[in-house]
Amino acid sequence: VKIWDIRTYACNQTIFDKVPYRPEDRLTSLVFDNYSNNILLGSRKINLWFFKTQEEIKTSHEFPVAFALNNGQFETVVSADDGGFIAVWDIEDGHLMSKFGNTHGPPGSKTKITAGCFDSKQLRLATAGSDGTVLIWNFSNG
Repeated sequence: VKIWDIRTYACNQTIFDKVPYRPEDRLTSLVFDNYSNNILLGSRKINLWFFKTQEEIKTSHEFPVAFALNNGQFETVVSADDGGFIAVWDIEDGHLMSKFGNTHGPPGSKTKITAGCFDSKQLRLATAGSDGTVLIWNFSNG
């Protein structure tokens, strides 16, 4: 039995029942009980399986990460990826504060972010792109 996430089409859980059911080795019914958070499987007998809920996995980027920098001035972490996205994370709780894309080149371009650093006061972020450009971002006001 496979439990699927209908939003992402990802398999959240697989249940293996090691008991062979003769003659055809089939499960004939399945019911989810919201009250007990259990799955009831039926064949020649009824089996009760606990359904594990999984917390959504937090990922920072859909592309490989090029860099991650700590900014003590604003108590954040800034990361960038090969898809041209820059994300700003709250250092205390790890929540995404902001994310913006198309940083090097027009939408749909294949320009990757290759490097990044803050100035000495940590108020400006410099990023370099695979197209040879260097951009300076005012980190204090965006």
